[in-house]
Amino acid sequence: MVRGRPSGEDAVQDAWLAGLLQREAPRNPVAWLAATTRRILARFGRTDRRRTDRETKVALAKPAGAPSAAAVWERENLRREIVAAVLALDEPFRDVVLLRYWEAL
Repeated sequence: MVRGRPSGEDAVQDAWLAGLLQREAPRNPVAWLAATTRRILARFGRTDRRRTDRETKVALAKPAGAPSAAAVWERENLRREIVAAVLALDEPFRDVVLLRYWEAL
């Protein structure tokens, strides 16, 4: 069922644990073990698919590469202009902006 993947060993361990946690012995241990192992492997499959979907979404959300030097320069130049404008504000307004946006207060 797992075609030699490492999850096969994990499924065996989880099945043994489920067996140890049983309060009563199953009437048909072979059928119980088969059903339990199938459920465990199905859970592993769902987990793998969800992980793959999450990783794909994260990979698609990230930009393709590093920004160019021109883009970095433009962003930092804009940041410098914003800081200069904030520092040019009068005292009560400057404190409010500094504390809110730079100190997250």
